Amino acid sequence: MARRRKSEGKSLRDKLSQDLLAAVQNDFASNGVAAIEKLRQVSPAKYGELVSKLVAGTADPADPLSFKDCQSMTDIGRKLLLSVGYESPSDEAVTAAVEANDRFVAELEAIAANEKALQK
Repeated sequence: MARRRKSEGKSLRDKLSQDLLAAVQNDFASNGVAAIEKLRQVSPAKYGELVSKLVAGTADPADPLSFKDCQSMTDIGRKLLLSVGYESPSDEAVTAAVEANDRFVAELEAIAANEKALQK
């Protein structure tokens, strides 16, 4: 069985998280305030832990175009193409994007070197 690439869709973890959050949301809609009050009274430490985890989880929502999860230049090339609306880039397109990025970085390095030379 072929492994799916991360960019081909949501991972099992993402799907499970989404389903779990939906179930919690439904439970909260039914029992919300009373359950929170009871948790706070019975276990203030757990209540505080839950609140801090929820706040931390919503403070920095995952950006699907973030490069911080990239582990290779191929991942970066794929994200670059996704950032311009190319939803399902081919391997050839990703390779071309990596090459374009390399040329761009070389230009930036040349600009920086030129500026440093002028400052001397």
